[in-house]
Amino acid sequence: YVRPYESSAEREAALQPFIDRYNWLRPHSALNHRPPMSRIRAVNNLLRFDS
Repeated sequence: YVRPYESSAEREAALQPFIDRYNWLRPHSALNHRPPMSRIRAVNNLLRFDS
């Protein structure tokens, strides 16, 4: 780790914000300096029920 965490709970609390930043905001050189989520098409995957 870049810095030591006092507990597993503290480390766990920091993990999701890191993953979100890495996938949604951080530019990746292999993707022409775009974040990975920019490659995912926005689609509506909601299950629909006909009534």
